[in-house]
Amino acid sequence: MYDKQMTWFQDNNHHILESKSNMHRLLYCPLCQKLISKTQCQKLRQDKHGNLYKVKTYHYDKLSKLERTKRKEQNESKRQQEISNIELNKIVHHVFNNM
Repeated sequence: MYDKQMTWFQDNNHHILESKSNMHRLLYCPLCQKLISKTQCQKLRQDKHGNLYKVKTYHYDKLSKLERTKRKEQNESKRQQEISNIELNKIVHHVFNNM
């Protein structure tokens, strides 16, 4: 039988909370005696020695998402241009070598 892996979170008060379910979006902090959203917590993982460490998270705002999309499109355009230049160079090289 498949056993769900334990995940740990750290709330704003640095309390370590355990969660076995990926479905629940809320955690209960017994020290604060309140429910906390997982998105307000820092996710933790356990290394091979059993020590907990913070998982890096990246929160992109809408502007940076647009910038990334624009940069990706520019890189793709540049790549297409380079491919065209390579093909043109092959043709020119072939013509000059066959003269």
